[in-house]
Amino acid sequence: MSPQRRTALVSVAAACVLISLKLATGLASGSLGLVSEAVHSGTDLVAALLTLFAVETDSFNIEPPQAEAVRDVNVAYWQSGWVAYVLSGTGDQKELLSLASRLSR
Repeated sequence: MSPQRRTALVSVAAACVLISLKLATGLASGSLGLVSEAVHSGTDLVAALLTLFAVETDSFNIEPPQAEAVRDVNVAYWQSGWVAYVLSGTGDQKELLSLASRLSR
């Protein structure tokens, strides 16, 4: 695990702990201020998750596109990290695969 990923995971964990503590304390004491702080910490969690996603893009593998015919439609598909892409059409399967290869770079 890279140091950047480890740091991002610690940030996500810390945000989760802070949200839990603030929310539990706010609900137990009836403090609207602490509950609102828990919601605010939720935005920090979103930022930490985005950071984790951004750090991992360097390690994503790009799967080469594959093509197949599904009924009357040709479909090309590939994956880059957590995101899958699909390109479909009724044109020539080789042209579709060529276009998918150019888009996946």
